Amino acid sequence: MAVEYGSYADDAVLEDGTLVADHRDAWLISDTELEADEAQLSEIDHKPGRIRIHQLADNEIGYTEMTFESFHLARLAFGLWERCGPFTQPEGNAVPIKIATDGQAAIAAYLRLGNGYPNSREYVAEKMGVTEQTVSNYCNKVKWTPGSSE
Repeated sequence: MAVEYGSYADDAVLEDGTLVADHRDAWLISDTELEADEAQLSEIDHKPGRIRIHQLADNEIGYTEMTFESFHLARLAFGLWERCGPFTQPEGNAVPIKIATDGQAAIAAYLRLGNGYPNSREYVAEKMGVTEQTVSNYCNKVKWTPGSSE
């Protein structure tokens, strides 16, 4: 995963890619050219995707953009953002308080995303003491799907 920081001169704009969903201060972006309402998630889940989180600092809108090798992981990160909102990344192996208090599904998603270095389902299952299928089930509860936004 790559992380990019940037700022906007005026309003938030999308230079490239397709805006798939937005919620509060976050955008879910597919790097695949999409026609509105025509693409199936199964077609683009294995292609690159990203989330962009907007912030206001010093009266200027800026953003942090996280790029994922698969849109599937971008959907997981976006769903976690929708569910838990802004959270502080603790140092080491700690889980942010907002995520830990949300429950097992949020914790599994956070561990799977690995703070930008995605972990395998096997790794997450071992850390949580559950099966890989349970990790998949938890992540499916968190992952953004069409119609799941507030």
